[in-house]
Amino acid sequence: MAHAAQGALLPSAAELLGLARRLAGQGPTAIKAILVGQDLEAAAREMAGLGLEEVVLLEGPGLNAYSGPAWARALTPLLAALGPAWVLVPHDSQGQDYAPVLSLGLEAACLGPVEGLEDTDGGAAFLCPGQGGKVLWPQRPLTPSAVLSVAPGAFPAAQAQGPAAPLTRLACAALAPGIRHLGETEGHGQSRELAQAQSVLALGRGLGKRENLALAQDLAACLGACLAGSRPLCDLGWLSYDQQVGQTGATVAPRLYLACGISGARQHTLGMRGAGFIVAINHDPQAPMHDLADLSVVADLPQFLQALLEACRAIK
Repeated sequence: MAHAAQGALLPSAAELLGLARRLAGQGPTAIKAILVGQDLEAAAREMAGLGLEEVVLLEGPGLNAYSGPAWARALTPLLAALGPAWVLVPHDSQGQDYAPVLSLGLEAACLGPVEGLEDTDGGAAFLCPGQGGKVLWPQRPLTPSAVLSVAPGAFPAAQAQGPAAPLTRLACAALAPGIRHLGETEGHGQSRELAQAQSVLALGRGLGKRENLALAQDLAACLGACLAGSRPLCDLGWLSYDQQVGQTGATVAPRLYLACGISGARQHTLGMRGAGFIVAINHDPQAPMHDLADLSVVADLPQFLQALLEACRAIK
């Protein structure tokens, strides 16, 4: 399932294709993509350009604005006819809404959010968080097919491969959506500067107090890094939401990621696991962020930031 917003294909579509290709590597499996909605031909052709067997554009009255019940009713007979082994859905606000309903209609298992994949002798095992995100449980569906709600950033985006796929347009009969669409309100956007940054200095609760924010801002400016943060700092109002990195914020892949006072909860690391080189700075040597880091610094954060700023200024 490929999702689009304002007519544009979302990055999660290429990530799902990356997972689909890994699953297809276990046997001769055809990969098809489905988009639901109106005026999505440009997004469908972009998806087709990545190279797969077919892209299906499902259109019809009641599908213009998102409606979970309408999408589930439109998709269930189509997927039942295709008989896929895996139905991959982005674990976004829409996917979390309709994926369980879709699995019921297909009599298929529903797993998610899927954050990893293990290839075992018994087949694919999907890693899903448990115990409040502290662990990842390997799970394998017992049904012939399964609906997988895939966490954003969990798998590398697929690159274009082979010729463009053919595009099939299907008209869906009129559906009563069950809800009335009243319009849309723009949410917190993602900073273009953050999305394209090659160096990111990200702050967490370990910053201590708001007065230390100026120190971090000076260091980011000296390093030429983009300032970002975890959800708690944005909720406190210390940073704006367009600076948030994580599952409910931006997904970034800079060459350098400085994780300053960030514990390493999965809600955050899902947004930065594509970073090239990760430096974790935390006073707690047991912080999970150290497990992801290429370089770990166990120190008082404000003191370390001050020392690093002085060294940066001396070099400049």
